[in-house]
Amino acid sequence: MMVRPQIGKELTIDIAYYRTHPGYNHLWCVICDPDKLIPNVAGLVGDLSGVVQSPQGSETVRAEVVS
Repeated sequence: MMVRPQIGKELTIDIAYYRTHPGYNHLWCVICDPDKLIPNVAGLVGDLSGVVQSPQGSETVRAEVVS
């Protein structure tokens, strides 16, 4: 089962959506994976987390996977 690309895509869309909200500068994404279906948790977290630069400014995104 290819879980990571689907979750990564959906969260990338969410990050772009929340970037349009006034006053937004931090987003914390919590991914619940009780069955441990995500094969590369560190890769997913690394791909999504960090500071995102945009014309509106910078936003900090933090992703965390919990089981």
